[in-house]
Amino acid sequence: MEDISVQKLDELGEEILTLTDEIAEEKKATTEKGKTLNGKKEQFLAYLEQFDKKNYPIGKALFSVKEKFSFVTPKGPDAIEFFKWCKREKGEEYVQTTFKMNSNSLNSFCNVEIDNALEQGNIDFKIPGIGDKKLFKSLSIRRK
Repeated sequence: MEDISVQKLDELGEEILTLTDEIAEEKKATTEKGKTLNGKKEQFLAYLEQFDKKNYPIGKALFSVKEKFSFVTPKGPDAIEFFKWCKREKGEEYVQTTFKMNSNSLNSFCNVEIDNALEQGNIDFKIPGIGDKKLFKSLSIRRK
């Protein structure tokens, strides 16, 4: 290991602080740019909707409307109602071992439960705390 002095330690510490500050500023700028980009994407989607278009080519890119039906993750009292229903229907052990719920796993779980209910002829089946599927639209950009 090289010999170090207090001066070298101070200089290294200052470099670390400077880099940390620069990274924080860059992250802040990136966050702001991301917000601006998302706003422009929403505006572009609205324009496509007004023109009744599902996709639109510009230069070497194709802008497309991506639609996905998805259940909204319950929050607050709805989440408690959903959790209680899961414990009652699936059991404590199932809930403890499998419940690390994110949006994808929630949608998979709900789709299976609804399909099972439909197979049994229960067309009015609803999962407590879970509303109907909601249509989410996003902008897909594919470069040619």
